[in-house]
Amino acid sequence: MAYECKIASNSGMASTTLAFTYMQDQVLIGSLRSEGDFWPQQSDITDKTRTYLLQLENVHFHPGAIQLLIDDLERWLTAPQKIQRHVSTARSGVQIDLVFFDDSSVSQSSDKPWFKLHFSGMDLADAEIVYIVDQSCIQLFCQDLKTAINALS
Repeated sequence: MAYECKIASNSGMASTTLAFTYMQDQVLIGSLRSEGDFWPQQSDITDKTRTYLLQLENVHFHPGAIQLLIDDLERWLTAPQKIQRHVSTARSGVQIDLVFFDDSSVSQSSDKPWFKLHFSGMDLADAEIVYIVDQSCIQLFCQDLKTAINALS
């Protein structure tokens, strides 16, 4: 059984899912999936051009980093501040960072922060997927992470 932890954009048009399958040697084994609609920076935001899908299997997540992310997200719900956590281990062959931050030039409220998935490694160049989320998305993501960590620890 996989424990899925999903963070979706407030528009519902993009999402990232961490799925944890089992714990082995103090490492969470799982996958990462990110999908959504892509808009080139040069075009109008209403000009949706194509759908993207990123699927990484057999990702090794560091349970301590996931727990720190949970703690950060719980604090964020009462006092928003930038969060950046490196959640994968060296055994993954990829580096995965999850970032939550405010950008007042685009979003006028800390109720609608940015989520950024940054990844690199193997044949992947540095890449980022960024979208706006809201507090309820963060709260649900945090609850799902807690459930997964507790079940697999």
